[in-house]
Amino acid sequence: MRGLEIFVVYRSPADYPGAWIVRRSTVTETGAMIWDASPFSVRGTLFGAREAIPPGLVRLDRDPSDPPVIWEIWL
Repeated sequence: MRGLEIFVVYRSPADYPGAWIVRRSTVTETGAMIWDASPFSVRGTLFGAREAIPPGLVRLDRDPSDPPVIWEIWL
């Protein structure tokens, strides 16, 4: 599948309380968002979660309108 992969770092989501989770999503060429609900990585710290992010990506801070469990986004 072609498109832009996005990696979202979550802090203590309901399905993994106390953990840092990285989930991968894809924006397709048509602009559709395909969410992957299964974790790309489960870590115990923010540093650990960041280590799971593929190299060469850029970090974006969370938007104030994002749910509180979203910590940051990587493109």
